[in-house]
Amino acid sequence: SPRPSMAQMLLLTIVGLLLLQCGFVESLTAACAARCSRRHAVLAGVAIAHRALPVSAEVDGADQVSLAGAVRSLDEAFANWEAEVGMMQLGRPGKLSQAVDRLPDSVLERLASGLGGKATEYKKHKNSMLTYLYLANGASKYESQSKGLEYMSSAQAEAKLVLSALEEVAAALNVPLPRQ
Repeated sequence: SPRPSMAQMLLLTIVGLLLLQCGFVESLTAACAARCSRRHAVLAGVAIAHRALPVSAEVDGADQVSLAGAVRSLDEAFANWEAEVGMMQLGRPGKLSQAVDRLPDSVLERLASGLGGKATEYKKHKNSMLTYLYLANGASKYESQSKGLEYMSSAQAEAKLVLSALEEVAAALNVPLPRQ
């Protein structure tokens, strides 16, 4: 029986790696045992890679921790709103800023990839919230305390919309959220 060519061995190796990565060990055994043409090996690799694409986003542990941490920080900010305002007046980052830092945009995009415009809605409200926090900090330093509080009120409203967007993503992915 003729031995497979180097190209065929390379293709079978790629298919095997794809199968191993996707968890189809049984299929790997069958693919290596059967002789196939290069075209069939490529088609098998493409089919397996296509099959391995998730239909809905799987939530890994790190992403779940990031999402839960962001929600927890937002809850803490709302529970201690006076402290949040005080941090803003001192020019220090508060829990609202920590919530944004705990959930990078790349993680949210990965989580909300199959959920329509949830990531876009989150980003829009997050950016508005951060803008109002910046304006509140500047207004309390250079204008008046009442103007700073006015911007903080707007930041709080945007933060509630951020929290709502995160809760929708968590509910769609069945991620349990810690609540105070």
